Amino acid sequence: MLQPVASPTVRLADAVFGRLADAIVGGSLGPGERLRDAELARTMGVSRMPVREALQRLERIGMVEMSPSRYTRVTEVTDKLAADTRTFAGQYAAITMRMTLPKMTADQRDAAAVRIDEIVAEVENGAATVATRRAMYRLLVELSGNEFVQTVARDADLAIARNLQGLALPLDGPGELAENYRALREAVRAGDADQAELLVRAQYGI
Repeated sequence: MLQPVASPTVRLADAVFGRLADAIVGGSLGPGERLRDAELARTMGVSRMPVREALQRLERIGMVEMSPSRYTRVTEVTDKLAADTRTFAGQYAAITMRMTLPKMTADQRDAAAVRIDEIVAEVENGAATVATRRAMYRLLVELSGNEFVQTVARDADLAIARNLQGLALPLDGPGELAENYRALREAVRAGDADQAELLVRAQYGI
C-alpha cells in the first residue's frame, strides 16, 4: 500500500521513485499492474510531475513499461531477463571488486572483512541469498569510492534485487555460500584481488 510522500531532504521525484521501486521489489505492485500517474499522485500526496519523472526513471531500468496514450504498467520478469540480470550482476560485482581491492588500505580491508563476517552470519541464519548478495554488492560499491559507480549502482541495485527474486543462484545452499564468503574474507584481508574476483564470480556462476 503506497503512503503519502513527505521528505524535506530528498527531491520529490526521487522520493516517489524510491517508494514505487520498493513497492515493485516487495511485490505490492505486481507484474502487469497498471500505474496511473493521476491516481498515484493523489495517493502519495504529490503533483503529477514528480510521479511522471519517477515512472520514466523506472522505465529506464526496465521495471516499468510505457506505451504513450495507452498504458504504463509494471513489467514481468521473464526467465531470460532473470538470467541476463544474473550475468550482469556477477560481472558488475566482480569488476567492482577488481577495481576496489587494490586501492584499499589494510585498515579498510580489515573493516571489510568484519562486514563480510556479518554477511556470513546472515547466511548461516537462513537469510535469503539474493538479499545477502545484495548486501555484498552494496559493500563493494561503498568501498569503491567511485562516485560514478555509486550513482549507477543506486538504480541497478533495485533492478537486480527485483529481477533475481525466486531465481536459483549458484551456491544457494547456506553452507556453500558461507564457505565462499569466508574464503572471500581471507582474500580481502590479504589484498588478493585475483582470488577475490574469482570468488565473487563463483557466487553468480560466471
